[in-house]
Amino acid sequence: MVKVSVSMTVYNGEKDIRESIDSIVNQTFNDFELIIIDDASTDSTWEIIQSYTDSRIKKYKFDSNRGVGYANNFALQKANGLYFAKLDADDISELDRLEKQVDYLDKHQDISLVSSKINYFPDNENVEKSQRYQDLKATYEFQVNAQKTIADIEKELYWYCCLVHTTIMVRKKDVERVGYPMDLRVGEDYHLFYNMNKLGLKLAKMDETLVQVRISNHSVTSNKDDSILTNIVHIKKMELANFLGKNPRKVAIWGTGNLGRDTYKLIFDMFGIEVDFFIDSNLLVVGTTVLNKEVISPNEIAPYKIIVASSYGKFAISKILEAQGFKHLIEYFVIY
Repeated sequence: MVKVSVSMTVYNGEKDIRESIDSIVNQTFNDFELIIIDDASTDSTWEIIQSYTDSRIKKYKFDSNRGVGYANNFALQKANGLYFAKLDADDISELDRLEKQVDYLDKHQDISLVSSKINYFPDNENVEKSQRYQDLKATYEFQVNAQKTIADIEKELYWYCCLVHTTIMVRKKDVERVGYPMDLRVGEDYHLFYNMNKLGLKLAKMDETLVQVRISNHSVTSNKDDSILTNIVHIKKMELANFLGKNPRKVAIWGTGNLGRDTYKLIFDMFGIEVDFFIDSNLLVVGTTVLNKEVISPNEIAPYKIIVASSYGKFAISKILEAQGFKHLIEYFVIY
């Protein structure tokens, strides 16, 4: 048995995979195996993988594209390590990452999973200048890098994916209790964290950056399509159903943008429940209608159950609601 199994799944990653593999092969910690799953690449990815002769690298290639959920489960089945770690095939681990995370889990036997902070970096100059990259750096990187206690993570995993998959190291016996969803191509990481959290397993984050996360025109991080919201709602379906059915209050969505509108439609399609109002703090929007529903101000929210549908504003909105006595998962619910 090795101490750590590192899983790397890849599809058409010829441009970046060598740099990612090298960042594991050259780790200061040596007691690991690197399990690489080529998910039926059509470029030279497999040839690059095959060029490595390091005996610690285990190489597998699928005949047809199965998706990251299936590939990660396959890697988990092949893993021989006490700990199971992830690295995406276009990201770069700091060379002491494994050493530091092994030391953390060895010293904190009550913790099931440890992640780290990240640094987004652009694949090229055009990406660096793009609004998408600037938004990711300014907003999402800031959110996931905010230092969280174990209690913070426990609460906020019900809101959004506050841990970054490519940074994790987890006790194999604990990840096996949940596994990855076989059919998800987007959101498989959130499914894992969400359900580990529901089991009461403790998840933590180290207060340092151990992974450099590449943003490119084709990276999953920058191109999450509309299916992500649908997958998230399915992951949260039990809690959302309990929230919607728990008390007879009318339901309002705080957020009139695309996320709020898409949430409105999903709530109706999945649960047959029609939201009664939208909420917005913008006085120019209050009094208008969205999807034929009146937009009310935050001053009028007392009688309602609130679904928070603002990816950027969820922290501030949740503070406002809790200051007014709204209870998490009972009287307010963060969709994403």
